[in-house]
Amino acid sequence: MSAQGRIVLASAEPGTRKGAEAHRAAAGPRPGASEAPADQRPQAAPAAQFLDASRDEIRRRVSQLTTLYQIGRAISESRNWTEALDYFLVTLCDYLEVRGAGILLYSREASVLAPRRVLSIPDADVAACSQSLLAAFASHQPSGEIHALECYRREQGVVCSGHTGQWRFTVLPLLYRRTPLGFLILDKEAWQGPSFAAQLFFLQTIQTLLTEEVANAVHLSRLVDLKNFNEVVLESIESGVLTANEQGEIHFANRLARRTLGLRETQETLPALLLDALFQIGAAGAGALASILGLPQGRGSFEGLLHRQDGRRVPVSVRTSRIVNPSDSQPLLLVAFEDRSEHHLLEEQLRRADRLRSLGELSAAIAHEVRNPLQGISLTLSNLRPYLKPGAERYVDVMFEEMDRLDSIVGNILSFARPAPPQPRQVSLLEICNRAVELAAERASQRQVVLAVESHLDDPVCEVDEGQILQVVLNLVMNAIDASPPAGRVRLQLRAVEQPLVPQRAATAGYCRIEVCDRGPGVPEDVRHKLFDPFFTTKPEGTGLGLAVSQKIVEEHHGVIHVERDDEETIFVVEIPRRFVAAYETTTSRARTREDASGCG
Repeated sequence: MSAQGRIVLASAEPGTRKGAEAHRAAAGPRPGASEAPADQRPQAAPAAQFLDASRDEIRRRVSQLTTLYQIGRAISESRNWTEALDYFLVTLCDYLEVRGAGILLYSREASVLAPRRVLSIPDADVAACSQSLLAAFASHQPSGEIHALECYRREQGVVCSGHTGQWRFTVLPLLYRRTPLGFLILDKEAWQGPSFAAQLFFLQTIQTLLTEEVANAVHLSRLVDLKNFNEVVLESIESGVLTANEQGEIHFANRLARRTLGLRETQETLPALLLDALFQIGAAGAGALASILGLPQGRGSFEGLLHRQDGRRVPVSVRTSRIVNPSDSQPLLLVAFEDRSEHHLLEEQLRRADRLRSLGELSAAIAHEVRNPLQGISLTLSNLRPYLKPGAERYVDVMFEEMDRLDSIVGNILSFARPAPPQPRQVSLLEICNRAVELAAERASQRQVVLAVESHLDDPVCEVDEGQILQVVLNLVMNAIDASPPAGRVRLQLRAVEQPLVPQRAATAGYCRIEVCDRGPGVPEDVRHKLFDPFFTTKPEGTGLGLAVSQKIVEEHHGVIHVERDDEETIFVVEIPRRFVAAYETTTSRARTREDASGCG
């Protein structure tokens, strides 16, 4: 048997042999203790003898009750089950003057009988006891009577009160509601007679006390196991789960709920949180608590907003129920919710794609119809030029300039409606950014804006269409120059990112991030969602196609473009995969998977 199951006596504290001796001296003689022979005692009157015997019996009973009280209090008050069993065995051995004692307990399936704690019984004897008891209780009806170990080897067990002769191990079965929990074994030669009969009531009381405590410990262990299992399940599910009382005070939040709320996932103690402060139900912003309590059994589902601890609001779908625990007068409100941010984003992207597709088709048709008359007008003006009076040619030049501008607008419309497929090759993003700065230098000089390029890439080479990405970067730089105050500064930064902002898009070779930063007034919150819509512009002379075309190009490269704002700068961010082919294959395979799934219905 391992050392963990043995008890070492090394002190005179309560629960050790010396401590028990002090207790024994104060409590009086023990049952079965040696007494002087009757012929050596002084003769006394029968009444005096009766009084002496009564006093001895009272002392013995008081001693037993004192020992039982101490053992029961030690077990019930101890927070350490192992220490409580150690104290129990030491006190029992000292009081009964037995060589050793041990507690053998069944496994949960009752297939293994193993020592839980043992005091001063050799390992070989413990193993033999375990085998004999396991075999006997497997073949005989479990009994709670106190037996001698030797009787288990017979065809039918014999209780100690009916046993004849001497035995070594006394066995106290721990039987709770006809379910065997284990055994208490005592190592001391014993035989049926007055001495054992005087101990029998005490042993039966010890047996009952230990059985109740073991049953409670088993029940508590199963409750702890069930609690741990439930916590593992709650922590593993991909929904946020909260529990609250009927006042709306939240007591529990699982891992995903803590993360969605903006708390640390490992945070065990929750701050003071209220359901009404966290959830806004429906468009009218009704309180969550009143909405839940107004439902039968509190069961319902809602769409609403979750207010994070950092002030952000997250769209969520909420399912609620009211749980009544028979053992608790206070009902619980169970709230399960799911973050719908990605779902709403995908829905918005689908709606926008539908709008853009329709707009693109209409724009292409209009551009085609506008370009033909423009060509006719240009040809006619060229033919009229020789017939114009002196000084009138300047009006023709103005008309040609305006027609060139119209043709440029038509070209942008066609670029948006029918973008040319990318022709990727290995190019340096750093060279593309430097080229964009060169092309924008004149406008920057006019506005006294400083342009700078900063690269944090170990390898700036990416597989992209050089002309198209240059068009995107140049457009962002021009917009940043126009937004910058005089003597401002526009920075281009190159970084590497492992995971893009849109998590469903991934590339095995990683992503490159281009940032164009300016210190202008920024993009107003109310127009930010329309920033990449075609024909939307905040510039009086703008066409509203620059950012729309840029987004189209970035999406064709399977990247993402968006705008951020920190304390001082507006940052337009472009994230594109390093390897165009890998991104294309990933996106294509996902598209095919979605098409196959949609075709299965």
